[in-house]
Amino acid sequence: MESLLIQLRRDLHRLAELSFQEKETQTYLFSRLKELGLSPKVCAGTGLVLTLGEELPGKAIMFRADIDALPIQEETNLAFASKNKGVMHACGHDGHTAMVFGAIVWAYQNLHRLARPLKFVFQPAEEQGGGAKVMVDEGVLSNPEVGEAYGLHLCNRLPSRKIGLAPGIFSAFIDEFSLKIYGRGGHAARPYLCVEPIVIAARLILESQLILTREINAMHANVLTFSTIHSGERFNVIADTCTMEGTMRSLSREDRQFILKRLSQKIMAMEMEYECKIDFELKSGYPAIYNDSECTGLVAEAVTDVLGEGHILPEIMGMGGEDMSYFLERVPGCYFLLGSGGTHLTYAAHHNPKFNFDESVLMAGTEIFCRLIEKRAMRKEG
Repeated sequence: MESLLIQLRRDLHRLAELSFQEKETQTYLFSRLKELGLSPKVCAGTGLVLTLGEELPGKAIMFRADIDALPIQEETNLAFASKNKGVMHACGHDGHTAMVFGAIVWAYQNLHRLARPLKFVFQPAEEQGGGAKVMVDEGVLSNPEVGEAYGLHLCNRLPSRKIGLAPGIFSAFIDEFSLKIYGRGGHAARPYLCVEPIVIAARLILESQLILTREINAMHANVLTFSTIHSGERFNVIADTCTMEGTMRSLSREDRQFILKRLSQKIMAMEMEYECKIDFELKSGYPAIYNDSECTGLVAEAVTDVLGEGHILPEIMGMGGEDMSYFLERVPGCYFLLGSGGTHLTYAAHHNPKFNFDESVLMAGTEIFCRLIEKRAMRKEG
């Protein structure tokens, strides 16, 4: 099995494709499943869904892998480096896919023991498209109805085979925003005749940080980052407008709502004070992942069965986002981290052009999935 997992991962790594463009990846997975005598169905354009034991009673147990890559030029010099210029599996989705495929192989070999349906999801567009939501909208959680959903993410900031696992909120609520400030431009030598959009932007950036540091409990994790700011073309001209973009991350729905309310109030106050106009556009991103306590306990048992005691760390994804949340806001389940950084964390970070991971953990992740299947969906032998 281990050699199969590594081969699959390397084949997928070569095929790296962007969100909703995973056509070769889809074709590869389809053909490999066909070789086993299985018939997956297309979902969300470039995704696949495979159900085993569809005729069995009870709700299905679902396992999900994301299959898309990132717009990064690979610099690993690996023999199996991406063949597609400017596109790279720099987040481990090739590994996720290989592990779910491995679980399919094992489950199919033990099909005679299956007591309830299993559903395996190869999801497109986690990185840049919300492919999980598209799959949900197309009915992936029905026919047969899904009762629990599981997934994992490789994590190079954890030593190999250490497991990041915790019940409750596991990743952040994510929002994107943009602002455009309409001031009144003029000569840089006479700012008193102007309404300077850059000054307004600077004040707004600084005052917004006070929401986090002075108006919310310091023990709560929140981020409000202004990532871009653009205004003007010349040193001696005050521009009419200034545009900004940024992101907001929260581990609490209540904090998120409070920050948005206070940010809106500060924008309105700036408009009144400077007699300017500020357009504020919010684009809600992925909701937070919420791990069901019972399902998290089942994962903990499976991890201990496979790896032994002492491998679980109370680690969460933190302020990162993951569209696995679209599945887990509809059905109970658990998402966890599988350490892949080697013994001494020698592998490059995720989203880095030199990213790679310890391939020996692929077997561990597959075995955890298989143990979950055995515990939740199979009859005991004998």
